[in-house]
Amino acid sequence: NGGTTVLVFRDFCDYVCSDIETNAIPGTDDHRIFLWDNLIAHHAAYVNQTVTGRTGPCRFTIVPRPPYQPKYGPIEYKICDLTHEVAMMKQPDWDVTRLEQEVHRAARDIGPFDTTFQHC
Repeated sequence: NGGTTVLVFRDFCDYVCSDIETNAIPGTDDHRIFLWDNLIAHHAAYVNQTVTGRTGPCRFTIVPRPPYQPKYGPIEYKICDLTHEVAMMKQPDWDVTRLEQEVHRAARDIGPFDTTFQHC
């Protein structure tokens, strides 16, 4: 384990790019953009060269994602609500089926996404 290394991430990127190049859909795969966060492996020159230095039929660009801000990813609030609901109800004897049932129940109970921001 230990996280994503540069070598592992580079191999993954090479696999994804190669797959797009090999199975390209004309008009849609001519130029692909990767949106990356601050994972250290994303910033390695080796990875950058693997993605942007390709000579195949497709062009690939890397765009850094701005720093994470929960207000721009509001689904995080519903995930937090769901996790809290299940954590408050969980029992040591639950099996996977029961856990799944409780996740569905909690999702129904916390309501639709738009109710999160009614107070705004």
